[in-house]
Amino acid sequence: MILKESIHALIKESEKQIGAIESEYNIDHEKVKSLPHVKIKNCLENMRSSLDHLAAQIFKDNNLDHRGRSRDKYFPLYTKNLHAFQSHMSKYLPDLNNKNPSLYSELENIQFYNDETNREWMKDLRIVNEYKHENFLEQHKEEKDVTYIGTEKWPSVIRATSKAKGVGFFNCSINGVPLNGTLSEGHFYENNHGIKITRTKEGKYYFSELNKEVIPTLKKILGGVKGIINEFEKF
Repeated sequence: MILKESIHALIKESEKQIGAIESEYNIDHEKVKSLPHVKIKNCLENMRSSLDHLAAQIFKDNNLDHRGRSRDKYFPLYTKNLHAFQSHMSKYLPDLNNKNPSLYSELENIQFYNDETNREWMKDLRIVNEYKHENFLEQHKEEKDVTYIGTEKWPSVIRATSKAKGVGFFNCSINGVPLNGTLSEGHFYENNHGIKITRTKEGKYYFSELNKEVIPTLKKILGGVKGIINEFEKF
């Protein structure tokens, strides 16, 4: 399989893995003790590998030469400053600055230190990849009490985070029928309103090292990786 096909195969697999991880996350929170660590680890590795395959493609397309340097090809994912970037390129993509100056310049331009706000995903991917062997992607869960207000047909018209055992209605009406007072958890059918109050808990999982929610972080990293691949396939 040629490198470009490998890159897109890794991206597709990462998308499937995030979908599978999210599905496990969305089951009854009481049954979820922690997110599937192995799937998360493999997903992170595939996203990182797709970038390294891109680096290998750049090496091949520009006829670069190892010249006694490392035969590994690592994409410059997260360099802290210009000097670090230049050192990385000299080691893994030597002489690209001479053979393809525009590509070299564009690689330098996308580095984290040039746009920390929009490239934060690079730092996140670097950190979770580094810590995946030390604490196996340690996570913690935060829970909130949630109240849903609705009807039998539409049980979650209103969502509120609250520990209250009831919901107050004052100066309200449904279909022209006045509704006042406090409703407890369960069903309330007075005057045929058919209002349903449901209280539950919702849990969210966070990468402890980042203190960022797991699923949105994985999706943001994937979006960043896909953006870079789309951009540099043009060269």
